[in-house]
Amino acid sequence: MGTELKSSVKSWDHKDAILYALAVGVDSLDEVGLRRLYEKDLEVFPIFGGLAALLDVDELTALPGADFHYSKLLHAPQEIVLTGPVPASAE
Repeated sequence: MGTELKSSVKSWDHKDAILYALAVGVDSLDEVGLRRLYEKDLEVFPIFGGLAALLDVDELTALPGADFHYSKLLHAPQEIVLTGPVPASAE
């Protein structure tokens, strides 16, 4: 479209990672659930790190020529290569 997106910084902490785990259905207190919900040695879902790469909706709709309805928006494939665990807190 011939335009550049502005850069932005995303950040999260352990509370955000825990809320995400709860939102996707982790509700048990078995060994796997505890690793996703307990702050000590918290394991973050790998896809959670990819959420930070998503554009802000306001930025997307502010692009010149971006006259569309969200129900007609197609999300193209993307790939995230993780070289280690997603940290519980990051910027």
